[in-house]
Amino acid sequence: MRLLVWTLLLVLAGLGLQAAYIAVLASPRDFERRLREDIALALNGVPSGPCREALRVRALRASAVVRPGRDPSGTAALLVPTLTSAVAVRVVLAVGVLPLFGAALLVGIVAGLLRRHRLREEHGYSSVTFSYVGKFLVAGALAGYVLTAFSPAIVPLWGFYLATLGVSAGAAVYVGCLPPRL
Repeated sequence: MRLLVWTLLLVLAGLGLQAAYIAVLASPRDFERRLREDIALALNGVPSGPCREALRVRALRASAVVRPGRDPSGTAALLVPTLTSAVAVRVVLAVGVLPLFGAALLVGIVAGLLRRHRLREEHGYSSVTFSYVGKFLVAGALAGYVLTAFSPAIVPLWGFYLATLGVSAGAAVYVGCLPPRL
């Protein structure tokens, strides 16, 4: 339970740092231009034209749901529509990468089970410390995946693939280093 709380706190801290960056360091016009470039790069990363257009439509629908109840004023009026569009595009891309994330998790679990099977047949020992390291690696990869999905433009999109590798390695270490008899 504590690991879940720390993972959630890690994600919230990352999103808070991004909000501070947006509020303090970035000029609204430059940041809005950067968000538009990030949206264009994310959409251009989809190779097929019809899939790109479907992604754009799904992101527009998602950003329409998230819009604030009252109309913002000042610089927020400039940033809110672009921010919601950028986050919607990233969330739609995250949902598209989710099957790869799940498959990597299953591959890591199978690799860990194979290591456990090898420990039963040969002489060796399991390490509880490495098991905890694997658990924290899985939690960190999950936090990185969620942070990449909900960050507007600061975290690069390859964070999805880095999180996928992290969850696979973490699951392999966690399951492989559990004691042979639970």
